[in-house]
Amino acid sequence: MHPALSALIPNGLLAAMPQLREKPHQGLPTSNPAVYLGFNVCKSTTVLGLRAAEHLERVRSRSTGKERDSESGNDYFGARYYASSMGRWMSPDTDFNLKRILPNPQRWNRYAYVINNPLVLVDPNGLWDIYVFRPEAKTNGAAWNRAAQDAKANGNTMHILNGSAATRGAYMDALKNGDAKIIFVGHTVDVAGDTRNIAKSVQLTGNEAVGTAATYKNGIDSSGGMGDRSSTPSSIDAQSVAAFACNSQDLASQYTSTDFTGLQGNVLAPVADAGAAAFGDVLARDGTVPAAGSSAQGTMNQEQTQWNDAQGKDPGPAPKVKDNPQQ
Repeated sequence: MHPALSALIPNGLLAAMPQLREKPHQGLPTSNPAVYLGFNVCKSTTVLGLRAAEHLERVRSRSTGKERDSESGNDYFGARYYASSMGRWMSPDTDFNLKRILPNPQRWNRYAYVINNPLVLVDPNGLWDIYVFRPEAKTNGAAWNRAAQDAKANGNTMHILNGSAATRGAYMDALKNGDAKIIFVGHTVDVAGDTRNIAKSVQLTGNEAVGTAATYKNGIDSSGGMGDRSSTPSSIDAQSVAAFACNSQDLASQYTSTDFTGLQGNVLAPVADAGAAAFGDVLARDGTVPAAGSSAQGTMNQEQTQWNDAQGKDPGPAPKVKDNPQQ
């Protein structure tokens, strides 16, 4: 037990140097010491179950926006508890995909928060998050609602961003999330005048693009010329990215730092959306990217056949789903 503070420092000196009262870790214990490293916890948190009620009852959420448990002093993320005093999770990550873990030594520590890079990355709930970008859609269909429910049932979170919510900024932020799995459904952008139709970017809402080519000014074809609203991500930290759009396989070279899934050939919008929903549902149930791709291919083949029969014409088979593992 530490002696009373008054026995160590005269009251006058303590009053003249109030910072000493605020920093007991500098060797000046307070009158109510705790067990952690022999010092009391002052203002910022409680540690290992030791409560500072006068602060915790006033401040219920912290820098990550999560609620702090007043009993343990840990932040609740939905799937795991985070100890801000130690900068680590209180339970290990349940994902043991060695292909994903081994290349990055920061992932070897199963208790680390956002691969030890909290200045850039954010983990919203301690689990994998699936981000779906559907800039051409306004509402979720039954397949997407089912995928979102399956994600919740398996302890995951599926964020479906339709229409105006599918912004370039949100897409770029998701690419920086080390625990994100991204699915894009929409249009790709090629270079005006290039008859090879090589996809260079994905097109988000507001006629904005992410990739190496800007969107067309009219948002549809090259008749309006090229716009200037395009961004190229400096780095991609997401676990996987899948783009269900025409010739999206051409984008694989831009996503070599992650598992990328693209389509080889042109695709009808309803066929792409159905395939993407099937892909997302597999990820929602903790399935692998190859398994998700296989499910998407089967669904797209079926949807293409139904569309051909309904229209009375055959525009050809559904495009091939191509998986490009992280290099």
